[in-house]
Amino acid sequence: MASNDGPRLHDGSGSETEDDVTETSPTPPVSTSSKGKGKRKKPEEESAKKQNTWSEVWDHFSRPEKDKTKAVCNYFKKIFSAPSGNGTSNLKKHYMVSCKAYNVWKVANTGKKDQTVLSPDGSDGLRLSKVNEKVIREASNEMMVIAELPLSFIEGLGWKHFCTRAKLPNPHSRRTATRDIVEMYVQRKAGIKKILDENKQRLSLTTDIWVAPHTGASYMVIPAHFVDAWWQLRKLIIGFRNVYDHKAATISKVLIDCLVEWDIKRIFCITYDNATANSNAMETFKKEFKQIGDDALILNGNFLHLRCSTHIINLIVKEGLMEIGSSVNAIRNGIYFVRSSTPRLKAFENHVESRRIQRGSLPLDVKTRWNSTYVMLDQALKFRSAFDKMHELDFPYIKYFTDIVEGKKGLDHQPKMILVRLTGPKSEDLKDDVKDILKDLFDEYDSKVNKNGGVESGSLSQSNEASTSSAQNLSTKELVDEGGFQEKMNELDLYLKEKLENPTTFDGTYYDVPSWWKVNTYKFPVLSVIARDILAMQVSSVASESAFSTSGRVLEPSRSCLTHYTIEVLMCLEQWMKCGQKGTAACGC
Repeated sequence: MASNDGPRLHDGSGSETEDDVTETSPTPPVSTSSKGKGKRKKPEEESAKKQNTWSEVWDHFSRPEKDKTKAVCNYFKKIFSAPSGNGTSNLKKHYMVSCKAYNVWKVANTGKKDQTVLSPDGSDGLRLSKVNEKVIREASNEMMVIAELPLSFIEGLGWKHFCTRAKLPNPHSRRTATRDIVEMYVQRKAGIKKILDENKQRLSLTTDIWVAPHTGASYMVIPAHFVDAWWQLRKLIIGFRNVYDHKAATISKVLIDCLVEWDIKRIFCITYDNATANSNAMETFKKEFKQIGDDALILNGNFLHLRCSTHIINLIVKEGLMEIGSSVNAIRNGIYFVRSSTPRLKAFENHVESRRIQRGSLPLDVKTRWNSTYVMLDQALKFRSAFDKMHELDFPYIKYFTDIVEGKKGLDHQPKMILVRLTGPKSEDLKDDVKDILKDLFDEYDSKVNKNGGVESGSLSQSNEASTSSAQNLSTKELVDEGGFQEKMNELDLYLKEKLENPTTFDGTYYDVPSWWKVNTYKFPVLSVIARDILAMQVSSVASESAFSTSGRVLEPSRSCLTHYTIEVLMCLEQWMKCGQKGTAACGC
């Protein structure tokens, strides 16, 4: 009998297989016996036998070659017991009621044709599958966020063409995509807030301000850092806020508004650069944030503002580069001369060939990027003899360096090199300062942890109990003399008295400090809490400035008309999703 409800599997002998697919039922073989050889059954009996043997169920099931008492669902590949004399009601109930794979196949073959894909094991060749339209819509929105695509991409001709060729549902509109992305951001933000609130995690912040080149608007990024329960350092952008100016009051207000929105009430430190406005902003922030509660800051906020070490190093290096600035300017101006016109570049290449120098690029640097200056100097040294030849023979090149460049002569052959020795505080004074701060930290954390019921006491005492009756008769002095007791010590004293770790690591590896604290958490319960907060501190604001590399792509000309809130949604959501793709997402998002 012909059927269009499903694939029918059979071989040429009349037994079902998993390889052949036909659209019509095969004619079942005529059974014969040795006793009735030469006799043909009546047409009525043959028709009844055929109807009883070949039910429509066998359009959806097949019998294995090795066991003809079994039946295999052609869609779900589930095996059923189906002896020839037991009927097929159980098989019919399976594919008509409970077989989800059959329902998917049925939907895929009614109306619009969908994707054709390979089966997971490849045993039955091609099969039809249907992708949920909701899943495609969510994946499209996530693609635009992660790939930093314009929101209008979803309505573009290229994406519509892709959906048509891949037989996907028609793409949704830009307005719908924007609404979905905002909803996705709100849901993820609520989940992260809940986890942070349950963990009662103290956070360290970094922040900086960036001016968008295409719109001129200023934005302040606020990444939060913490060490999670598995002693993994996490980074989470909690704000990308528009600021109207760079004044201290504005910076402080934006920070507090962001923390209030996230319901964050405990801060360890904030890493910011050394500008005067930033220092004033931290003082204003400290005064206002203290009002949240006694546990809002550590040590009364005396160490709240951590100066960015990168900016400090930058100032030191710039000061040192001033001693060789004339030489660097001379090399930079020489490259400017060579690259300023095609005839000059050709003349320089001739000198390179005459000196038998291996040819290569001659890049210019960006004055604010040290790595580019290093590359420029490194490449220029390779062409030193070519520049010397130009200085001897090329009159325009000589005249170029007699002109005043940036207020100074362009050439300085013998710069004066001065070695500056940097001296710091005495080691003993530094040691005492660190120990005093550590003691203050321990006392404050110990009181707060005990108050919250985290541990019973920060004090630990070690003793050796006497196990024999003779030891019980000894006096206290004798026990002390025998070394049976140790004086009462708190965690900090015990930790400081321990020997230094001397780990053996392979080349290219480093000692994993968080893992050590993870192992010793129960030994030092209070110190481990301090370690988690200290290890989350950022010594520079690079974590903030790295976000501006992304924001520059987010705020490209095709996205210059986005609202400030939409920009924040895209920036935060992209960072959360990328962390999730790498398996390092903060708070499990």
